[in-house]
Amino acid sequence: LVQVHAASLNPTDARIRSGSLQHLFPLSLPVILGFDCSGVVAKAGLASGFQVGQHVYGRQTLERIRDSNGTYSEYVVLDGQDTCVKPSNLSFEEAAAVPFSALTAF
Repeated sequence: LVQVHAASLNPTDARIRSGSLQHLFPLSLPVILGFDCSGVVAKAGLASGFQVGQHVYGRQTLERIRDSNGTYSEYVVLDGQDTCVKPSNLSFEEAAAVPFSALTAF
């Protein structure tokens, strides 16, 4: 569980919000959108590899957005595989801009 300090907006977020991707990503309303965020670990499972208080950044999966919520919220449940420790030389805002962009570049 991550307390969100910053979330980013990318073109896919805008397209999902406008409904232009409803045929690819069907969502039932109400829904909290958002794919990328950074923040502080509020709770962590034993096998997650993270500790409460760590600064992290990561991305939300579409399945989790459908089932629970996206990153435009105060708290978000992220999969450990999609979460990394935030580099100390990045602000929360800078780190929140990384996940989707890095995945696209990869």
